[in-house]
Amino acid sequence: MTIDQAGAIEGADLVLAPVPADGVEAVLAGELGPYAAGRGWPRDDTVAALSFRAGPGMTWLIVVDGLVVGELGTKGPPNVAGEVEIGYGLAAPSRRRGIGTRAVSVLVEWLLARDDVHAVIAHVDPANTPSVRLLRRLGFEHVGASGPEDVYRR
Repeated sequence: MTIDQAGAIEGADLVLAPVPADGVEAVLAGELGPYAAGRGWPRDDTVAALSFRAGPGMTWLIVVDGLVVGELGTKGPPNVAGEVEIGYGLAAPSRRRGIGTRAVSVLVEWLLARDDVHAVIAHVDPANTPSVRLLRRLGFEHVGASGPEDVYRR
């Protein structure tokens, strides 16, 4: 079993299940431990999202009612200023139900409770209105641009 409930982060009616560094390939092969794949998952971007874990970042599966509906994580460790960048995504059938907001909120609060994290950063395509709204709901502020993406910080 690659994914289990040990080390999971529990939030408002969802669980963030950690993906172990050596478990990315198994997860992509459908080995989800006690969970099952939800409708539309894996998504087209799941391989890219899970690649955070293959590098120095951390990745969690977003689980609702025992079903994996997305993933989120950090793109690497905190930098010297204590900033860590996050990324997130949901399967299309799970969007517009508040799941993304709840999942990102749980992750951000967990990260900010760590001694080595002082700020959370997200890079977002400005045309991705739902993602921009999610970040603003969670108290992120627009702090500039990096190439074609806007940068938000909390």
